[in-house]
Amino acid sequence: ALVRQSRTPEFRFRLVLAVLFVSIISVVVLTWHLHEAFQEATRLSTKSDFDPQTRRLRLLDRGGRTLLQGELGQVIPPALEAHICPVLHLGYCYEWKYRARLEMRVAPMQDEIACYEVHWRAASVHTELVDCYDLTGAHWFGMGEVGNLSWPLANLQLNTMAFETGRADPLGSVLEPYWLSSRGVSILASPNQALMFSFNASGSERLCLAAKEELNYTLCTGPDVLAIHKASAPRHPEPSNFTAAEEVFVRHPVLVPRPGEDGNLTQATVQEYANRFVNHGFNGGFVLIRDGWQHTQGDLTFWKEAFPHPAEIVRILHNKGNKVLLDVHPYFCLNSINFRAAMDGEYLLADQSKVPLLTRWNGSLCAVVNLFEERAADWFLEQLRELNRTLGVDGFVFRGGQARALPYGQGRWASAFLGRYLEVAARSSPVLGTPGGAGFVTLAPQPSTWAALQGILPKVLTLGLLGHRVVSPGCVGGDLVAPGTKPERELYFRWWQLAVFLPVLQFSVLPSDYNDDFELTKVSRVLTQFRKTRVEPAMKEALEEAAPLVRPLWWLDPRDHNTYGAGHQFALGNNLIVAPVLEPGRNSAYVYLPQGWWCEDQKLHRGGKWISVTAPLEKVTYFSRSDKC
Repeated sequence: ALVRQSRTPEFRFRLVLAVLFVSIISVVVLTWHLHEAFQEATRLSTKSDFDPQTRRLRLLDRGGRTLLQGELGQVIPPALEAHICPVLHLGYCYEWKYRARLEMRVAPMQDEIACYEVHWRAASVHTELVDCYDLTGAHWFGMGEVGNLSWPLANLQLNTMAFETGRADPLGSVLEPYWLSSRGVSILASPNQALMFSFNASGSERLCLAAKEELNYTLCTGPDVLAIHKASAPRHPEPSNFTAAEEVFVRHPVLVPRPGEDGNLTQATVQEYANRFVNHGFNGGFVLIRDGWQHTQGDLTFWKEAFPHPAEIVRILHNKGNKVLLDVHPYFCLNSINFRAAMDGEYLLADQSKVPLLTRWNGSLCAVVNLFEERAADWFLEQLRELNRTLGVDGFVFRGGQARALPYGQGRWASAFLGRYLEVAARSSPVLGTPGGAGFVTLAPQPSTWAALQGILPKVLTLGLLGHRVVSPGCVGGDLVAPGTKPERELYFRWWQLAVFLPVLQFSVLPSDYNDDFELTKVSRVLTQFRKTRVEPAMKEALEEAAPLVRPLWWLDPRDHNTYGAGHQFALGNNLIVAPVLEPGRNSAYVYLPQGWWCEDQKLHRGGKWISVTAPLEKVTYFSRSDKC
């Protein structure tokens, strides 16, 4: 009896321990299941999955399949533990002690579009914020005017650099930190940050975004590339008829007179070019007088030796039905007649001692007008209006303003200067061209090469996605043509055939420069008439939509994956497909036609397949919907 009594408490103790152990296990299992259920519910409700330990983010489609995968906080040590922080919205919030804080806000879903706002804040000046996303399994588009740009971006490789206009060699004047995927994903970084990035660096097939203090960007997913682009693009053109500036540039060609063999542009040269322009049948166009009209950059007056009677040449050009445009920029070089007045009036970017900051523009040391100051902007505009009043100049083409052409060390506002420059430019006159704003957008000058010709279409298509529908691709045959020379004949033919379908038609080398080339003259006249009868009406119809004039082929059928790789083709509106020949020696084209019926040279083609068509030198290859033939 004594033995049995002594064992009873031990048995009860063990029983209590067993019950407690089972209870703890049950609570742990239940908690784990509830956590997994919560995580699954979060995944389903947000269409996303974020693991704070590995810092791996996945965006999901309705079936739970991965659309985009990223690795966030790349520089934060992997062993550092993540702590949950409170959130007042749907999404995630985590902190890594003394390193950084991440908030991801999930916007309410609308029309199958899900968006995720990613906000990083560094907790230390030594913390670099770096997020990288996998580019594999999709075609990618976007960014803007970039050297060696391809369509899609498959062949582009950019090592880490600042995302600033013209700061590094490949980056041009018109840029947006916007990337678009054929899987219905978009990435849009905030422009108000000192953003670094890399794209497919060393073939890594990753897009990386980086910043020091804050890193902010938005991810969106949707049913297809067109739906997500319409929902998340940084800007959209308004559906309308042509604005005044757009209409004149689309309907009238631009002539850019070349300097003579001595390298100088003169009044006689401009007048002779204008005569040949009219004789070729280009009535009522524009004559754009480039840098040579000033003796020193920043004079903003005609050089007397080259243009002894500027009012007279403007009047002559007007009498021939042309409008006159001048190249201008915000730079005042040291020897210019306006430099002293600009410095005395404190209109220039300067240091704390009011000493003007200098940069190089076209090889000369120049100061830059401080357009952030309203009084300086007004002074600059008044110099341009004086040209309007005294000479009758019709408008201006604005160049420069990129980050690389500003004084060294201007910091985070360098990228903001171009935006401010465009705002000021828009107040100058109703007819203008800019490096990225109202009127028409101009591409960087192109050399006279086949590679340059092949690079035009990707840039025009990309700028269209960024909301710039009237783009000047430069002169037919190239802009950088030495005085007294001309592009090779076949290159000029093929360039003409592409340019006739683009919003702005611009010439420096005229068909008449090819002495007595009857075939070239004949084809150029046919193309001129073709633009008036077929291209301009198609553009006017296309403007009734909030869409680019020149559209990627996938715009017509975003769920047809064959349209993503057809980078040598484009659509003009929704009813015209163009397949230019952009390689030397080719006389055929391999063309993909989306679903539907398409006609070409009175032949009817069923869509949804690739076809081979002949494309001799004198032929423009295009297809119309069967009801538009």
